Amino acid sequence: MKFVSTIARLLACLHVITMLGLVSGCATTPLAPQDKAVLVTAADLQDAGADLPLAFAEFEHDRKTSRIDGGVEIEYQFDARDTGAGYPYIFATINRETTSSSAAAAYGAVKAGLGLADLDARDDSGRFHYGDWSWFGTLFFEGEPHGFVFTMRDDLTVYTLMISGFPMDVDTMWGQLVLPRLEMLSLVERSGLN
Repeated sequence: MKFVSTIARLLACLHVITMLGLVSGCATTPLAPQDKAVLVTAADLQDAGADLPLAFAEFEHDRKTSRIDGGVEIEYQFDARDTGAGYPYIFATINRETTSSSAAAAYGAVKAGLGLADLDARDDSGRFHYGDWSWFGTLFFEGEPHGFVFTMRDDLTVYTLMISGFPMDVDTMWGQLVLPRLEMLSLVERSGLN
């Protein structure tokens, strides 16, 4: 169960990073459809062949936080691990920072959190990259690709996505699910995430 404990440590690190952003004052709302469109969701994984519970929406949690400094954070999580049925796990955040230095700091905090999580991951950043800075790690369980973690900074946007818990072709996941969302996000960012 090393894989599950590693995920738990990563989530704790990412949650602390998220909470640090929240202490600066904020207003939180559910995600609008256009916000959710730039995220990989449980429905996307189901379309890609992942086994999900029938009422999988019960295990989805999302929010949009507008900070007092003008920054915006979108967060999405699908977590049905408590059912014990071996369903996949998804965690995604998009932070729209207000300055280059705050974007660099947010990206650095995520990378530090990934380092603390002791992931069983192969660095595939040379194969999968996007934006100004990025890191991609293929997660393994019993020697097989069982997910990935991706984080990037593109101008003022910091994006993090973790999908784990089911065997997958990482190249296909990148090409069919992740890259189209990143390209859509770039278009949204040019018009302003608000």
